[in-house]
Amino acid sequence: MYKEKRRSPKGGFISRIRDIHLKEEGYRRIHWAERHTPILNRLASRFEREQPFAGMNMAISLHLEAKSACLVRCLMRGGAQAYVTGSNPYSTNDAVCAALADEGAEVFAIHGATMGETHEFWQEVLKVKPDLVIDDGADLINLLLGEHQADAIHLIGACE
Repeated sequence: MYKEKRRSPKGGFISRIRDIHLKEEGYRRIHWAERHTPILNRLASRFEREQPFAGMNMAISLHLEAKSACLVRCLMRGGAQAYVTGSNPYSTNDAVCAALADEGAEVFAIHGATMGETHEFWQEVLKVKPDLVIDDGADLINLLLGEHQADAIHLIGACE
């Protein structure tokens, strides 16, 4: 299933996405969405100056489409190292995933992944022992409270 396993520019993790060559389409989608999110853009500019997430690992599980990518990029501009997975494999956009991976996010998501594969992606994201979690559906949070309690040692906050 995995056509692309991409080694992180920072070493260690490997993004698991459909195809890195989809990144240009992903960038087009993300840039379109950014033109329609002026408040998030202002926040990203502020985060870039203030670096509130510098040195933090952030586990993010969202519907991976262009608007969500805008949020991930905003957090990255604030210094976060983003570890991203899809909260729903059927809403995951492979082109958006490719663009995020190209920018340095660690992305573990493929459109149409099985439930077993999706669960593996969630586990992969938690290996980073996140400082912060953003989680649509509370799947990551449930894993952190259950079988992955050891991965919550640096956790300072989470939201669903």
